[in-house]
Amino acid sequence: PQVRHRGLQVELTHAAAGSIPAVRSPFTFHHHDLALHAAAPTLGQHTANLLAELGYDPAAIDRLMADGVVQG
Repeated sequence: PQVRHRGLQVELTHAAAGSIPAVRSPFTFHHHDLALHAAAPTLGQHTANLLAELGYDPAAIDRLMADGVVQG
């Protein structure tokens, strides 16, 4: 009840679960945005991007996924 009363409950869109309730931070700071902008990623949602940032080429990423080393 307190979360709703203070307006801390927000709805986020999750890739697998659809609309989900979440609780935003009760703190507010001038010049700092503490708002929730996205739900947690699904398993493997950012794997290819992260591996690419670490220097893996697309062929290596595809091999890792095909071998079941990572999910994407």
